Amino acid sequence: MLPIIRSILIIRLSSMGDVLLATPLLRELRKRFPDARIDVCVNEEWSEIFRNNPHCTNVLAYKRSWSRAEFSSWKQEIVRSVKETTDSARYDWVLDLQRNSRSRHIRRGLGQSLRRISKHRLHKLALVYLKSNFHSKTLHVTERYRKTAHTLDVQDDGQGLEFWLSGEHVPHSRTEIAESNTVRIALAPGAHHATKRWLPERFAESALLLAERFQREGKNCTIVLVGGKADVVLCAEVASLLVGKVSVENASGSASLTDTAELLDSCAILVCNDTGVMHLASARGVPLVAIFGSTVPELGFAPFRVAHRIMQADDVAAVGCRPCTHIGRDSCPKGHFACMKLVTAGSVAEAAWELLH
Repeated sequence: MLPIIRSILIIRLSSMGDVLLATPLLRELRKRFPDARIDVCVNEEWSEIFRNNPHCTNVLAYKRSWSRAEFSSWKQEIVRSVKETTDSARYDWVLDLQRNSRSRHIRRGLGQSLRRISKHRLHKLALVYLKSNFHSKTLHVTERYRKTAHTLDVQDDGQGLEFWLSGEHVPHSRTEIAESNTVRIALAPGAHHATKRWLPERFAESALLLAERFQREGKNCTIVLVGGKADVVLCAEVASLLVGKVSVENASGSASLTDTAELLDSCAILVCNDTGVMHLASARGVPLVAIFGSTVPELGFAPFRVAHRIMQADDVAAVGCRPCTHIGRDSCPKGHFACMKLVTAGSVAEAAWELLH
């Protein structure tokens, strides 16, 4: 039997998608230890993911820009707070889902027991350099997170990702979009790495193909472009290809994940790349079509427990170089970018249509 668990710290600093993928573990830990203090340490820019999450006791927002003195003061405040609520200066358990030098620096001295995630480096290297999958079935990142907590007897609850909005008091459940003559379709053409971005003209073309099909049903379409500040130029390029042909709402440049989540809630479907917005849509239950280029689902980052289709080039002769990376690159190392160019607008539009019907 496990001793009484009074406090747990989860560390997952970045990035947006990886942090969202940690939300099932938080929920499962809360079910296992309903009275425990369960804190999450995350980079300040992603703390919004846990701000309204009822399973989280405290969000410990970390700033990379802190001086040594500021960091030390922050840790001392954590120690004081834990001692006040548990009579111990350290968490009973620290679960390090980041496992890098920064998370090591943070967790030092904070936990009585520690578990660090296995990053499956050999699996990643084999996929990237040998094009060989060591696993008979893909081990999703959410499963890797759960395995990190296996000593705590945490069980898969069969549910998906979570992103709670202010005022929500029960888990978000996707309901059918209210019947309307206008169908809102979200496009998220951005991604941090260039090799994870499908071509802007293909995003526009697929949107127009969908709009044409809806028009034949007597419905109109509004194309909603979503993305952060880094995606403004790219979204403007896609919008310019659509203006005058279909109704366009360019909502890129948002600094708030909440704003983006609310926009996604209003849309029937999302077409996106393998990036953080894909996981945000998954957390809100929004059906999606995800285009994978230099990365592959076998790396463990596929959409999780949401209606979806994954589109990727399957011509082995042309794209035998996939995956060329496990995170993305600034440019195609072969120069042909076939992994994205071979994904057609027609196939993406067809996949989206199938999801909606």
